[in-house]
Amino acid sequence: MGTNIASEFVKEPKVADQRLYQSIIIQAFEDCLYTLGGKNEAYYKKDAHEWFINKGKDFEDICYYAGLDPDMVHNRYKKCLDEKIIVFTEAQRYWIEYKNEYANYRAADSKEERRSVKKRIDMIKKKLDFK
Repeated sequence: MGTNIASEFVKEPKVADQRLYQSIIIQAFEDCLYTLGGKNEAYYKKDAHEWFINKGKDFEDICYYAGLDPDMVHNRYKKCLDEKIIVFTEAQRYWIEYKNEYANYRAADSKEERRSVKKRIDMIKKKLDFK
């Protein structure tokens, strides 16, 4: 499905390098469209989502190298979000929350803070039926 969306704006490249950079964009779309899987897929999806949304220098460079306008790619991604073609499942949201809380746990300065974060992690694990 992501390939179909991406191929709507990816034209036949004139040089081999463009195909490489176009494939990066297509893979990012594929990662964002994924609704199954576990924590790794949720993390890939989050990273790809942020890549599209934040429009950083690397995003713009990849688009230019692919022969595409970064604003057009960004707007196409936002349109997919608006049309609910790209959605985060409940499980994906929990995995992302789990990762964020685990980072908070590792950064905690005190035992009390770690205990508080650990309680939130345990609640997320329950929601995921994580054993």
